[in-house]
Amino acid sequence: MTAHGRYVGVLRVSQDKSASTSVQRQRENIESYINASEFPGILVGWAEDTDVSGGLSPFNRPQLGKWLTRRVDEFDGIIAMNVDRLTRRALHFSRLHDWGRANGKRVICVSEGYDSENPQTKMKAQRAADFAEAELDAITDRIKGGVQGRLTNRSWVSGTPPMGYAIKSVPGQNRKILVRDPGYAQVMDRILQGFADGKTLNRIALELNEARVLTWSDYRLTLRGAEPRGAYWQQTTLANAVRRPTFAGIYTYKGEAVEDDDGNPILIAENPFMSFEDWSELAVRLEPQKREGKARQRISKHPLTGIALCGRCGSALGSTSVSQKHGRYHAYYRCSKRAKKGACEAKMNIRVSELEAIFDEVFDAAFSALEVTSATGDTYEGPGRRVPDIWADKDAQDRKAFLREHGVSVRVWQDLVPRAKYSAVIDFGDITGMAKAVGLRLPDGTDRLVIHYQCGEDDIPRAGGSPAPPAEHGRTDARKRGLLGAVTSPRQR
Repeated sequence: MTAHGRYVGVLRVSQDKSASTSVQRQRENIESYINASEFPGILVGWAEDTDVSGGLSPFNRPQLGKWLTRRVDEFDGIIAMNVDRLTRRALHFSRLHDWGRANGKRVICVSEGYDSENPQTKMKAQRAADFAEAELDAITDRIKGGVQGRLTNRSWVSGTPPMGYAIKSVPGQNRKILVRDPGYAQVMDRILQGFADGKTLNRIALELNEARVLTWSDYRLTLRGAEPRGAYWQQTTLANAVRRPTFAGIYTYKGEAVEDDDGNPILIAENPFMSFEDWSELAVRLEPQKREGKARQRISKHPLTGIALCGRCGSALGSTSVSQKHGRYHAYYRCSKRAKKGACEAKMNIRVSELEAIFDEVFDAAFSALEVTSATGDTYEGPGRRVPDIWADKDAQDRKAFLREHGVSVRVWQDLVPRAKYSAVIDFGDITGMAKAVGLRLPDGTDRLVIHYQCGEDDIPRAGGSPAPPAEHGRTDARKRGLLGAVTSPRQR
């Protein structure tokens, strides 16, 4: 254990909202504890798990699990506000305690005063874990009882109603049903007519976009008095909505249609848009066709998906794979509005391998001269490795999480300048936090790093006006306002 350790704050809100402690309150308590003068450590990141049950093992949680299994060398301890923010299972708590002792990781729970380096505090924390487990069992029983009651009562459970429906309370009865939303009736009629005319999902979505019809999510925003986000219709979201049994007003539990004692589906809609028979035929018709022959190899997620932005319109670049006649697959980053008619004229399209090579080259050039060195005093102690080496050890999923956590954005242009096919502006975001995460000491005055690759600052306004704003991933604060300056691309030196 280092004298000046690096700590990860652990946040969790459960699936049972009423029994949860707000994330903001947890965050404030952890920050106050770390900022106390007597605490010898710094905060290097957060493991924030929302809608995660306390019964799930800490090692299996989406965010905390990554730190405990894949990013072990990036921290020296974890801090939670309460024991139940770590786990509500006594066995899981005991295993986490033993794991920390075996791996030299300090585990701290602020409210209970638990510190894994102090054996006298474990007994109190273990009792808190036992109590949390009993409370979790009681919560689970209440949830199960409530669901069974609503099933028997044939009442709409909760959440956003299916596309085209509104929720209505039945007078004199303690239940709710679905009715047609009159404000969305014309949209539903248009969609259903499209299916009746034999149109494809893609054609229906394209026509809805051309007519500037509000998506269901945007329409729901207007009902609350909020501004619509301008979301576009897509064939996948349309297919998912239509293929659900609730589209035909069928009662569902965990996604499956609920039947009565005679095997007939139970209706929860007063006047469904389709009969069960017609919906069944449509759902079969919309099932994605399976390819025969050799199964296509699944390609792992690419780290710059959602991080890279189209320089022209500012939309995120998604990744897709294209099959060619000779059997090879090529992965591309493409503007998410590329297929939306009139949405983006640039039609950004760049191979995944090429954009990631550009990013790796810039990343290596920016940080290769800076060694991860040990520091003393009120800062931290690092492991003494080069930043590019730490970056190379991360897999695609961990790289993406690292970039999002520190607010990195990559804006990409195609044919921006005559001398280059692709140009990019890479903003390394919260570089101070990034440096702390890997134990790096930055030169004095370095609080932001923006690199222009194959372009200069004067080239950007020529790309159809003002440049797109960088993506807001994570925190933006005063440390990012200072500009280190444009850096020439490694290939131009």
